[in-house]
Amino acid sequence: MMELMAQASADDVLIFYNDDITFARLISEMKRSCHEGQMTDELEYHCELVKLLSCCTEGKNYSTEIKCHGLLPLDDISKVMTHKDCLPQEYD
Repeated sequence: MMELMAQASADDVLIFYNDDITFARLISEMKRSCHEGQMTDELEYHCELVKLLSCCTEGKNYSTEIKCHGLLPLDDISKVMTHKDCLPQEYD
């Protein structure tokens, strides 16, 4: 988690699409992926990054949960999950 937080200032590493302009890009990537039948590299990177954050919040480390929430608030996750173009994925 410390490494992720160190990269938080780098715009090209932690891409969460949590403002209006980048959210529109995320929706566009989901539509494109649906049309092509497979996830684009950009969308796959985003999904893996969210998965990594979820792994960091497992357990009883509350300070890590707060840091993750600061990077990607639950409201932003809900906004994506409830969007009509969201592509549900299963992870192992």
